[in-house]
Amino acid sequence: MMRYKEEKEAKKEAFRKYLESSGVVDTVTKGSLISSSFSFLVGVSFLRFHIHHLLFPQLLWVAGLAVALVALYEQDEKPSSALEFIQQKLGGPSLCEYEKLQAEMSDLQLKYNELLATHQVTVKELEEVKVSHTMAATNTTSAANTTASEIANGDVPKDDG
Repeated sequence: MMRYKEEKEAKKEAFRKYLESSGVVDTVTKGSLISSSFSFLVGVSFLRFHIHHLLFPQLLWVAGLAVALVALYEQDEKPSSALEFIQQKLGGPSLCEYEKLQAEMSDLQLKYNELLATHQVTVKELEEVKVSHTMAATNTTSAANTTASEIANGDVPKDDG
């Protein structure tokens, strides 16, 4: 019985050292794991379920972290990156997926900026067309009014033909 407890304690100590050496302890205590992998889920929770209390999502995160740590503890062969393992268990993207999403977001931002610039140019051109159309209509109306007033006054140019 004593030997079982010693083995269990040794396994726990080895796991704790593994978590420290892989950066999990620092990441969790500094909160960067929360912001990198769970902020998306918290945002979805707020949007989807209108959760107005900040404590509930944090409790969900702690519960999810506990499940991820237990799953990691139960792994016979520990993964090379404990942080990636935990992020995947929490529903966060892997580093490769994250980089792809960042690149896609950057491309979409460029495309958006191009479309916005094109839109602004088109709006400016439309305004110029409206102004020129209004001026042409004003000139036509003015010329028609002048001709009508000349006819009314008898100032019609005579045709010498």
